[in-house]
Amino acid sequence: MSATAERPPGPRLWRNRRVRLAVFQAGFAIALVAVAWLAYRTTADNLARRRIGVGFGFLSREAGFSLGEMLPLPVPDGRFGLFALSLVAAALVAAALKGLAGRLGSGGALAIGAALCLAVLLANRALNPGFESFAPDRSFLFAIATALANTVKVAALGIVLATVLGFLIGIARLAANPLVRGTATVYVEIFRNVPLLIQVFFWYFAVLRTLPGVRASIDVLGIAAINNRGIFLPRLVPGDAAATLVAIGLAAALLAALFVALRAPRLSLLRTGAIVLASGAAAVAGGALVLPDGFALEYPRLTGFNFSGGMVITPEYGALLLGLTLYTAAYIAEIVRSGLAGVGRGQTDAAEALGLDRAQTLRLVILPQALRIAVPPLISQYLSLTKDSSLGIAIGYPEIVSVTGQVINQTGQAIEMLVIALLIYMGLSLGVSAVLNWYNARIRWSLV
Repeated sequence: MSATAERPPGPRLWRNRRVRLAVFQAGFAIALVAVAWLAYRTTADNLARRRIGVGFGFLSREAGFSLGEMLPLPVPDGRFGLFALSLVAAALVAAALKGLAGRLGSGGALAIGAALCLAVLLANRALNPGFESFAPDRSFLFAIATALANTVKVAALGIVLATVLGFLIGIARLAANPLVRGTATVYVEIFRNVPLLIQVFFWYFAVLRTLPGVRASIDVLGIAAINNRGIFLPRLVPGDAAATLVAIGLAAALLAALFVALRAPRLSLLRTGAIVLASGAAAVAGGALVLPDGFALEYPRLTGFNFSGGMVITPEYGALLLGLTLYTAAYIAEIVRSGLAGVGRGQTDAAEALGLDRAQTLRLVILPQALRIAVPPLISQYLSLTKDSSLGIAIGYPEIVSVTGQVINQTGQAIEMLVIALLIYMGLSLGVSAVLNWYNARIRWSLV
């Protein structure tokens, strides 16, 4: 009679790793749901106790306040419908052109699509001026849209200016001239180590607000004026032939894009875009000589106690833009310096052996390789600049945070407005990140 071997007992249930992980995850999920439910019930009870409704219906109510900085925005009327349809058509044409990338080159297809979209925007602006500025009788939603436009206006220009200035200073940090190198180092150490809010206060209270009054404005060649209410500049006003000039510029841009795409399909996207824009601008300038009613310059003139006509850069916008640009440029300079220093010395020696001078070596050999190192941290700086625009609330610039506070004071809908502000900043950040990640992947692929 043979004895049957007994199977060893398996591990106890609580010693099974998969079971433990499942229990821990289920417990964490239950705790998270319980905390969310508790927060919801507490918030709902507090709102009910204070008789505050929940919802976004208040966005259609009249705002009742004014803003110091406004951009004209499209209004939802018949003209806006044509405007939206033309944009959809331009997007569809651009998508169709993308399919021709095999023949035209991706740069040419993208340049044609971008030129078409831009031209449709300008043409609709000239032919269908369905744009209006914010007024106190407008809705809260219009006020939020105006605040978003103000945020984008300062963030977009700040990114461009900070990038240009940061690259110049970053290159100067490695210059052979000790004076240039030392000046760039001093700039970086000063602007990087002073808090951004202090810099914004300095430009606003110590510089722009101390300029002379309106009556004692600083005259600039009779076409501009500078005082403590802003910098008043000439403004380009479209005339009767503006739509014709826009059509001429569109045709020239499209022809230039097709010519470059067919003759030089491997030309970089940056150079293709520069050629397209230059061709369109040259065509518009040439057409303006033949059609004098296309555009006219409107100069600022002192009438009463303030200037009228032209365009103005307000002290609030100028101080915030200066602070964001100079502060972020210091960090970008260090990123560029580290990227340039990360390129091996052998690359410079090889370029010199081929007969390239210092400028050609930097532009054709060093910078393209340094971008592979510099672009990822640049994304973080651009995101920080976009979010730091919220400091405009400290000097009265009507950006997202400032207008959010005003709407909350008017309506008491704090939760809804904070959710809107959160979604706006998240959308802006994700948009900037998506564009730069695409560019980063493109240059990495092209340099491999």
